[in-house]
Amino acid sequence: MSYNRLSEELRLKERMLDKPVPSTITKSVILKLLIISVAIGLVVAIATIVPDMPDPDFLLFYGAIVTITVLVSSWLVLDPTKNQSLPLIPLEPDPYKIAYLRSQEIGVAKVAVMDLSQRGYLQITEESIQQAENHPDISLLTTIQREAFDWFATPTTPRTSGWLLARQLQPHCTVYQQQLLNEQLLTSDNLKARTELIKWIGASIIVGLGGFKLVIASLHSRNNMGYLVLMGIFSFYFLQNACQITQHRSLLGVEYLKQLEATFKQLKQKIQADIPEATFAQLKQKVEIGIPSAFEYNLAVALYGFDLLAGTRYDRYQNIFVPVRTTTSSQNSSSGGCGGGGCSGGGCSGSCGGGGCGGCGGCGGD
Repeated sequence: MSYNRLSEELRLKERMLDKPVPSTITKSVILKLLIISVAIGLVVAIATIVPDMPDPDFLLFYGAIVTITVLVSSWLVLDPTKNQSLPLIPLEPDPYKIAYLRSQEIGVAKVAVMDLSQRGYLQITEESIQQAENHPDISLLTTIQREAFDWFATPTTPRTSGWLLARQLQPHCTVYQQQLLNEQLLTSDNLKARTELIKWIGASIIVGLGGFKLVIASLHSRNNMGYLVLMGIFSFYFLQNACQITQHRSLLGVEYLKQLEATFKQLKQKIQADIPEATFAQLKQKVEIGIPSAFEYNLAVALYGFDLLAGTRYDRYQNIFVPVRTTTSSQNSSSGGCGGGGCSGGGCSGSCGGGGCGGCGGCGGD
């Protein structure tokens, strides 16, 4: 038994040794060797040609090289999801997932607050957000909802708690991130790494070639290299713009979000019609459209944020997670000088605020 087993193991190892190397690995090695050979050849050629090249001819040569570098770099970092078909939109998409697609953790935090407040877990006023006294059973909450609920155990101000809560929810958002990555709706880490590599290679070509010529020119006491420096600066700027990832969504994710907004465009009108004090015509429209459900409010916040709630029965929510804007010292001094003089309540508040406090003296007599 042991002899037969040993023989089988030996035959298996022989078959593994005789197994041919996959063609993809072979092609990858050959491609890398070819690129290295071409790079070495270019360096040798440049080191031989550039020192003796007249300055005007080198500027044309350098311009051609950097133009090709920028164009090739921008082509190599194109988003592969550009021409892919959009995923199907479910009848009831997950608001938390849509919120992460739109604005990452801060969007998830907004949906969580909206969800918990509608279900009676949070009490929200103009001054604070806190846990409701007679809230429902917390065992009914999901992990991310429970994390958000526990965060408000200590009352916090609506404007200042947003990014802190978003950071607290970040570990629980990885499930949405992974789902969106699998659907190619987010920019992949591979594309980010490739973009950084191509940007580095392109910058090396631009700076290396231009710097080499500058060194040669300085050794020959030639100081008319201003055009070369300007060309290098602009080329580096265009390369940075061509190889810059400006958002966390892929092109497919951008189009998918637009499709979501188009699909649920009537939801926006439905939310805006839900006003607390309405005229007869507005009430009639509200009855015709229908009262939004809790799910629809969550989805609306995921798609449009709290700004959509302005004027609705959740009007006070529009300032949640909006940082307080600080005024400049000049505005404070102007406000203090003119406001204290009674101009703000009169008819010249606009002239006082815009033109300074000098003109406010006459307002007091009105």
